[in-house]
Amino acid sequence: MASSISKRVCSTLFTFLLFAQLVCPSNAVSSSASTMEAIALLKWKSTLQNETQTSHLSSWTSLPNNRSNSYTDLNLSTNPCTWFGISCNPAGSVIRMDLTNSSLKGTLHGFIFSSFPNLAYLELSLNDLFETIPSKISYLSKLIYLDLSGNQFSEKIPLEIGLLTNPQIIYLCGNQLNGSIPKEIGHLKSLTVLDVCINFLDGSIPTSLADLRNLIYLSLFHNKLSGSIPEEIGQMKSLIVLYLHENQLEGSIPTSLGGLENLTILYLYKTHLSGSIPQEIGKLKYLKALDLSENQLHGSIPASLGNMTNLVYLALFENQLSGSIPREIGNLKNIKDIDLSENQLFGSVPASFANLRISRKPTFLERNKAPEEIGQMKSLNLHENQLEGSIPTSLGGLENLTILYLYKTHLSGSIPQEIGKLKYLKALDLSENQLHGSIPASLGNMTNLVYLALFENQLSGSIPREIGNLKNIKDIDLSENQLFGSVPASFANLSNLISLSLRENRLSGLIPQGIGDSMNLKSLELGSNLFSGFLPQNICHGGSLQNFSADNNHFTGRVPQSLKNCTSLGRLFLDGNQLIGDISKDFGVYPNLRIINLGDNNFHGKISSNWGWCPKLGTLRISGNNIIGSIPPEIENSTQLHNDPGLAPSGQHEGGLLSVSTFDGRKLYEEIIRATDGFDDMYCTGRGGHGTVYKANLPTGEIVAVKKPHQLRDDHEERFQQDQFLNEIKTLTEIRHRNIVKLHGFCSHARHSFLVYAYLERGSLASFLENEDAAKVLSWCKRLNIVKGVAHALSYLHHDCSPPIVHRDIKSSNILLDSQYEAYVSDFGTAQFLKLDSSNWTSLAGTYGFVAPELVQGKHSNDFITSLSSPTSANSSIIELKDVMDQRLPSPACQVKDKLVTVLKLAADCLNLCPQSRPTMHMISQVLSSAPQIARHS
Repeated sequence: MASSISKRVCSTLFTFLLFAQLVCPSNAVSSSASTMEAIALLKWKSTLQNETQTSHLSSWTSLPNNRSNSYTDLNLSTNPCTWFGISCNPAGSVIRMDLTNSSLKGTLHGFIFSSFPNLAYLELSLNDLFETIPSKISYLSKLIYLDLSGNQFSEKIPLEIGLLTNPQIIYLCGNQLNGSIPKEIGHLKSLTVLDVCINFLDGSIPTSLADLRNLIYLSLFHNKLSGSIPEEIGQMKSLIVLYLHENQLEGSIPTSLGGLENLTILYLYKTHLSGSIPQEIGKLKYLKALDLSENQLHGSIPASLGNMTNLVYLALFENQLSGSIPREIGNLKNIKDIDLSENQLFGSVPASFANLRISRKPTFLERNKAPEEIGQMKSLNLHENQLEGSIPTSLGGLENLTILYLYKTHLSGSIPQEIGKLKYLKALDLSENQLHGSIPASLGNMTNLVYLALFENQLSGSIPREIGNLKNIKDIDLSENQLFGSVPASFANLSNLISLSLRENRLSGLIPQGIGDSMNLKSLELGSNLFSGFLPQNICHGGSLQNFSADNNHFTGRVPQSLKNCTSLGRLFLDGNQLIGDISKDFGVYPNLRIINLGDNNFHGKISSNWGWCPKLGTLRISGNNIIGSIPPEIENSTQLHNDPGLAPSGQHEGGLLSVSTFDGRKLYEEIIRATDGFDDMYCTGRGGHGTVYKANLPTGEIVAVKKPHQLRDDHEERFQQDQFLNEIKTLTEIRHRNIVKLHGFCSHARHSFLVYAYLERGSLASFLENEDAAKVLSWCKRLNIVKGVAHALSYLHHDCSPPIVHRDIKSSNILLDSQYEAYVSDFGTAQFLKLDSSNWTSLAGTYGFVAPELVQGKHSNDFITSLSSPTSANSSIIELKDVMDQRLPSPACQVKDKLVTVLKLAADCLNLCPQSRPTMHMISQVLSSAPQIARHS
C-alpha cells in the first residue's frame, strides 16, 4: 500500500523532529489542562461502538457512574499520560495520540478537538472510523502529523484543513472520500507529505498544490481525478515521489515534469494520457522508477531516457508507441526491469542491450547474496510488438535475467545457443514468431526455468533430451511447430510438471510411461501428431488432471485405468485413434467434465444411465465407433456431431442439439437469442449467400459472432444448406490454427440453427477493399501479412491435416480480420476432405477468385487472373507492379515492392496450366515466411 511506503519514506526524515517534541510523559500531573484532556478522551471513548470489547482502550479510566456530577471528582491518580497510545509533554498536556490498528469503530464527531491545544501527532489509521472528517480538525493548531488512512471516512475533505498552521505530513489514503481536492491545501506551506490515494476523489488536480514548495511526497493515485496534469507541478522542485496513476486524466505529459530534478519515482500509468513522451523526462537523472504504461501514448520512445542512469524500473507497456527501440536504453547501467510490450515498436532488438549486465562487484553487505540478487536486468518484456530480425546472441550475456518475454514480435531466425547461458531464468516465452531451426540443447542448462513457451513457430528437428534436466519446470508448450522424432525418455524426470503441450507437430513413437507420474499434472496435450502405442498408464496418477488431449494420433489399446478416477477432468479428447474398450465400463466418474470427444476409434457397447456422472457435460462426440442404443435422458442436452448406427436421442428434444465447448448448451442458446433480440437486424454485421452474421454480447462479457443460415423453401436447397451446415461443423471441430476462424459451437434447433464463432472486430477483407477510405488503411505491409496468414492456413489444411482439407471457396469475403489486421479463413461449408488412398478431383465451389492479386489490385479482376495464368506470365519481367497495384495506396518502398512482386509470381505459378508445375501451399508458406520481415506500419 502506497501509504505504508510513504510512511517509511518520511519516517527517516521526521522521526527525530517528532520524538523531540513528543516524549517525556509526566508521572505526576494534576493540572486542570490534563484533566480536561482526560475528560475529552473519555467522552470520545464513550461514543465508540462496542467500547467494552475494545481491549486497547481498557487503560483509559471510566467516567463516574453519575454523569451529571462534575468531573472534578474524577480520580486523576491515573492521568491520560499513562494511557494506551497517549504521550504528553513535560507539562502533562497530550501531544501524541497513536491508536493505529486498535479496532476502533465510530466517528470523530464526539472528539473535542479544541480540548487538545498541544496535540502534534494524531495517528488513527487502520481502524473502522466512518462518516465525515470534522471541519473542527482545524482547531489542532499545533498538528504536525495526521494519519487517518485505512478507515471509512466519506464525503469531502473539509476545506478547513487548509487552516492548519504547521502540518508536515497528512495521510488520508484508503478511505471513501469523494468530491474534489480542496485548493486550500495549497496554504499548508510546511507540508512535506500529502497522501490521499485510494479514494473516490474527482475533479481536477488543483494548481494550488504547486505552492507546496517543501512537498517531497505527493500521492493522488487510484481516484477519479480528471482533466490534465497541471504544468505548475513542475515548480515543486522538492518532490521525490509523484504518484498520479490510476485516475481519469487526459491530455499529454507536461514537459515541465522534466524540471523535477530530485524526483526518484514517477508513476503515471493507467491515467488515459495521450500524446508523446516528452524528451524532457530524460532530465530526471535521479529517477529510479518510471511507469507510463496502460495509456494512449504514441510516437517514439525518446532517446533521452538513456540519460537516466539511475533508473531501475522502466514500464511503457500497453501504449501505441512506434519507431525503433533506442539504442541509448543500453546506457541504463542500473536497470533491472524493462517492459516495452504491447506497443507498435519495430526494428530489431538493440545490440546495446548486451550492456545491461552486472557491471560491479558485490558490496560488503552483498557478499553472501546469490549473484542474481545483486545483478542487473532481471526482466525484459518486449512481447506483442512488430520487431524484426533474429534474437540477438548478446542476450545470453544478461546472466541474471529471470524473465525474457519476446513472444508475438515477428522475430525470425533460430534460437541462439547463447540463451542457454541464462542460468537464473525462470520464464522464457518466444512463442508466436517465425523462428525456425532446432531447439537448442543448451536450454537444458537453465535449471531454474519454470515456464517455457515456444509454440506457434516453425521449429523443426527433435526435442532435445536435455529439456529433461529442467527439474523446476512446471509449464512447457512446444505446440504448433514442425518438430519430429520421439518424446525424450528424460521427460519422465519432470516431476514438477503442471502443463505440457506438444500438439500439432510431427512427433512419433511411444510416449514415455513416466510422463504422467507428476502429482501436479493438470494439462497434457499430445493431439495432432503421429504417436503410437499405448497411452501413458499413470496419466492421472496425482488426481489433478483437468485437460487431456491425445486426438488424431495412432494410439492403440484401452484407456488407462488411472483415468477412471480422474474426478478433476474437464476436457478429454481421444478421437481419431485406434483405441478399444467398452464405453460403458472403461470411463469413470467425471463430475467436472465439460467436453468429451471419443469419435473415430474402436469403442463398443452403449451409453448407459451411469453416464449421469457428467452433470456439467456440454459437448459429447462418440461417432465413428461401434456404439449402440440411445442417448439417456441424463445427457440429452449434450450432443454427438454424427450419430452411430442405432444411436439416437431417447425422446423429443424441444431445445434441439447444442454443442458449445465453453458454455452450458441450453443456457447459451437462450443467451444468444436474448443478446440478438431474436436475431433482430440491428445486431446484423453482414449478409452472405448462405447466411446472416450477428454480433452477440454475452453476459460473461465475451463477444461472439453468430451465423444463421437463410430460411429456404425449396427442399433441394434446404438439404444442400443442411449439408453445408454439418460440413462446417465437422471441419472446424477437426482443425485448430491461428489463421482459421475458431468455432465455439453450434445449435441445431427446429426454430433456430446457427454457428457460434470467435468475434473478429474488423469484419471481412472484402468490406475493406470495397470501401475507398477503408482500403487506404490496409497498407502494403498489412496486405502482405494477410496473404501470409491465408497461406499459412491453407498450408495447414493441405499438409498438416489428416486427411487433407481443401477449402474450395477462398475469396476476400471469406477472409476475416481481427483488431491487428491478422487474417482468418472462414466459411468451410463447401470444404472437402481428400482420400489419401485414391485420386481426388475438386473444383471451386464458390466465387472464382484469388486472394493475392485481389489484395494487390484492390479489386477482383477476371482479366488480370487470366493474364496471370497465361504461359508468358511465368516470366517475371512480364509482371509490372505499377500496372496492377491498387492506386489508392502510395507506391511501396523498395523492400515492400520486392515482396509484392514475389507474391504476384507465386500467384502466377499457382495458376499454371500444368498441375505438376504448381507450388504446394507448404512451399508458398515457407517462401513468404523466409522473406525479410517488414514492419506492418509501412
